Amino acid sequence: MRFAKLLLVGLPIILLALPALGQCPENGYYNSQSGIVELGVASESWVNGQEGDIGNTLYAHSNNDGLQWVLSCPSTCVAPILLDDNVDGNGNGQRTYLTEYCGGTLWLNGGMEAWSTGDAEYIVDLEDTNIYVTIIFMMGTPIGHVSNIELSGMFRNCDACVAFQIANATMIGDGLGSDFPMGYPLPVFPDTCDPEPDLYGSYWNIIDIGLTISGCGVDAQDSNWGQIKALYR
Repeated sequence: MRFAKLLLVGLPIILLALPALGQCPENGYYNSQSGIVELGVASESWVNGQEGDIGNTLYAHSNNDGLQWVLSCPSTCVAPILLDDNVDGNGNGQRTYLTEYCGGTLWLNGGMEAWSTGDAEYIVDLEDTNIYVTIIFMMGTPIGHVSNIELSGMFRNCDACVAFQIANATMIGDGLGSDFPMGYPLPVFPDTCDPEPDLYGSYWNIIDIGLTISGCGVDAQDSNWGQIKALYR
C-alpha cells in the first residue's frame, strides 16, 4: 500500500493511507504459440491420495522458474461432473469430467512483458476456475490424462479482468512430491499453499496457453463444450 504525506501549515504532519491504484496491464490477447507467454509445469496435490477429491489443490508456474507467471492454489470445491463417456465393454475409450475449483491467485510479472504498463507485477484474484479433463482408458486402465483449464478473475487495484486458458496440459505421472522429477512444483497444502514433499499428487506439462486481458464488461473468450472438445488433440 502506498502512503501520501499531507503537510498543512501550523498542523502536525498527517499520514493518509490511500489505495494502491496501479496501472492496468495492456489489454490484448497473448499466447504461447507466439512466444509471448512461457509454457509451464504444474502439480496437483491429492489430499486423500486420489484425484477428484474435494480439497485437491493446483500449483503451476512458467518454465523459467516462475519468473513470468505463477498460478497459486485454487482447490477443488465441487465434485467432478461426468460430461462424456465412450468407454466400451472392453474398457477402451475416454471419459471427460468437469471439475470446479475455488480461490487462488494468478501472478503476472510486469517489467518488460508485452502486457506491462510499468508496474512491477500484476495480481489476479481468481473468481472461476474450471478444468475439463479427459482420461484415456485401455482395458479398463487409465493410460493418459489431458486437461483444458479455464481461469478468470479480476486484477487487484485495477478495473481490468483476465482470462487464462491452458489447453492440452498433460499429466506425466503421480507419486509423493519427493519423487517428482526436478523442475516440477511440489504438491501444496490446500489451506496454506505451502509445498510439501510428503504429499501425494500428480505433475503435469503445460503445452499451450492463452492470456486475455480486457475491461471487465467484456467476456474475453467464452468457450462452449464443442470448442473445449476441439482443444483435445
